[in-house]
This record gives sequence, C-alpha cells and structure tokens, in this order.
Amino acid sequence: MTDPDRRATMDVLTVLTSPALFTELNLFRLVVGRMAALSLEHGNSDGSCLAYAWLGGVLGMYFGDYQAGFRFGRLGLDLVEKRGLDRFRARVYLVFAVHVVNWTQNLSMSRGLLRRAFEAAQEAGDLSYAAYSCVDLVTNFLASGDPLDEVEREAENGLEFVRKMSFGLISDCMTGQLRLIRMLRGLRPVFTSFDGAEFDEGRLEQRLESKPQLAICRVLVLDPQAASVRLRRRLRVG
Repeated sequence: MTDPDRRATMDVLTVLTSPALFTELNLFRLVVGRMAALSLEHGNSDGSCLAYAWLGGVLGMYFGDYQAGFRFGRLGLDLVEKRGLDRFRARVYLVFAVHVVNWTQNLSMSRGLLRRAFEAAQEAGDLSYAAYSCVDLVTNFLASGDPLDEVEREAENGLEFVRKMSFGLISDCMTGQLRLIRMLRGLRPVFTSFDGAEFDEGRLEQRLESKPQLAICRVLVLDPQAASVRLRRRLRVG
C-alpha cells in the first residue's frame, strides 16, 4: 500500500480495533472487514497483518468457516515473518494464537505463538499486549490439562508482571485464574469458594459488578457456569 491517505486510514482503523472490540462487536467486525477490503484492493501495510489475523477469528467464530479463517490468519502471520510488515508483530501473534489457532490446531502451537507475542510486545513496548499474552497463556495451560502446579507457577509469574504494570483489568482476570487453580488443587478451605486469608471473593465481586469497564473480567471470574461450558468445549469433553 503506497497511497498516503489509505495508509493513514489503515493506521486509524488499526488503533480503533481494540476499543471497538471492548465496546461494540458489530463495529469491531465492520472495522476488521474494512481494513481487509482496503488491503486486498490497494495493497498491504503493517495494519493489514492484524486485519487478516482478526478476520481469521471473525470468519471462524462468527461465520463457522474455520478453514478460510485459518488461511487469512496465516496470511497475516506470513506478511509479518516473510515480508517484514512487523510493526504490530506482537498483536498478530496473539490474535492468531487465541482467535484462530485455538480452534483449528493443537493448543501447543498456540502456546508457542503466545510466548513469542509476549517477547515481541516487550521489545516493542506494547505492554497491554504483553499483559494479554500472560492471561491467555494461563488459559492455554488450563485448557491443555497441564499439571496444576505448573499452571500455578505460570499464573503467579504472569500476575506479578501485570501488577508491576498496574494493569487492573488483567490483574483481576489473572487473580481469578490463580484462585481457580488453587481451588482445583485443594488449597482453599472450601472447594466452591475462592475465599482465603488474603482474599475476599465478595469484595472482588462487588468491585467487578460496579465498573462497566471490567465487564470482560466479570464474565471470566464471576460466571463459572459459562466458563465451565467454554472449558468443556475447548477440551472436547461432555
């Protein structure tokens, strides 16, 4: 892509993907579709890689065409690794890992991409996506059925990292993950509760329910039935 106006448009749409994803999914899908269409018609830019990766997730999860989704996601990854369009490398790795690979390939492939996303995000100073990589990596460990003591160490390391960043949303998500892991290990006084000497489940619940911006964390931490359904689907059990 060489036209300066179209390149500027792609940059604006690239920035818009994250807030659109958190606020209005139809707007998010529209943004992704527009980015992909601009790229296919007028050539690729760094933002095109992210557009193709996100389009892969949209085609699979919302339209059921997982094979086409994987091909578009792979295109985004190849443009990063083979054509040097790598300004959003960390984001492409993470989106491809979580929203494409998880549904079409072995979870071990996703894990490798998430570790690369974390490293690339740190190199680029993209700390939000470094934090997202931490929480998604723990989810990968849980879905893969790895030994819980190993999963706990991964969660503890990730939580320490995001707390240093003061990234409250991901810190709350990972706190919920860590409490779940410790509950499953039998380290909580009551199996059905996250409560402990250093943690008040009711207080966290109240805070998450009072802040709309924590809606994603609220679903992950406070809706165990929905989380259980998602986990069973991922494990292909029941």
